[in-house]
Amino acid sequence: MKNITMKKATGFTLIELLVAMMLSIFLIGGVIQVFASNKRMYTFQEGVSSVQDNGRIVMHILSHQLRQAGYLTDIRGDLGEKAIVGCEKGSCPVGNSDGVTIAYQTVIDVVGGVATARDKNCLGEEPITKINNALGLVKNEFYVKDDNGEMSLWCRTNQSTSDDGVTKEGALISNIERLDIQYGLDLTGNDQVADVYESFSVGLDMDAVVTIRIGVLMASTIPVRGEVDDTTFLLPGTGGLTSKEYNTGDSKNDLKLRKMFVSTITVRNHVIQGALPRPGA
Repeated sequence: MKNITMKKATGFTLIELLVAMMLSIFLIGGVIQVFASNKRMYTFQEGVSSVQDNGRIVMHILSHQLRQAGYLTDIRGDLGEKAIVGCEKGSCPVGNSDGVTIAYQTVIDVVGGVATARDKNCLGEEPITKINNALGLVKNEFYVKDDNGEMSLWCRTNQSTSDDGVTKEGALISNIERLDIQYGLDLTGNDQVADVYESFSVGLDMDAVVTIRIGVLMASTIPVRGEVDDTTFLLPGTGGLTSKEYNTGDSKNDLKLRKMFVSTITVRNHVIQGALPRPGA
C-alpha cells in the first residue's frame, strides 16, 4: 500500500494581510489626493477662463459701441441728439452701476425692395428709427442689473419694441459685478486730448468728451478660491475698493475669482468732428 503524504496548507499570515491592507490604503489615498488636486486645478482654470472670456467680450462690446458713437455718413452733418449720454450709480434708470447710452447713424441698403441696416441694435435687430430711406439711427443703452441672482451686462433700445409696446431689453454677459465709466474732457477745445476725467453728472459737456475710461469687475461663474478674496480693485473714479467693499451680504465670502478689466477708448467721431474747421471759421 502506497503511503500518501499530506502537504501542509500555507497562506498569508495576519501580519502580512495587515501590511498589504495598509499599503493599499496608502496607494488609494495617493490616487484620491491626485484626483482631488487635479479636480481643484481644473475648476480653478475653468473659473479663470470664464472671467477672462466674459471680460474680453464685455470690453469688446462696449469698446466697439463707443468707437461707433456719433458716426455720421456726412461728417459735417448732425446726428440730431447726443452721441453719448451717461448716467451715474444711483441715478441710472436701471441697474446699480454706471450706464451709458450710445447713438450713431447706419446706412440702409435696399436690395430687391428689402431695406436692411448695416448695423443692428444691441439686440441684433433692425433699428426701427429711420432718418430717411438711406439712413437709420442706432441707439443702445448699456447698464448692469441683477439677472436671476447674477449681475449681468444688459442692453435695451427704444427702437425695438415687443408686441405689447414695451421697450425690449436683454442680458448680454453674466457675472459682471461693477461697471465704472469716466469721461475724458478736452477743456481747451483745440487739441482733442483729454485734460481731465470726470464721472457723469447733469450738465457735463458731453460734446467735449474725446476719450472714455471703462472699468469692469468680473467674477467667475463658480467658487474657485480657497479663501475669501481680499484683493483691492482700482476702478476709474474710485480710490481702490476691496472685493468685500464692492459686494454685500454673502457675496463677500462666495470664494469666486474676480478680475479687473480697464480700457481707455477714443471717441474717434468726436475727435474727428472736433478737429474740423467750423463753417465761417
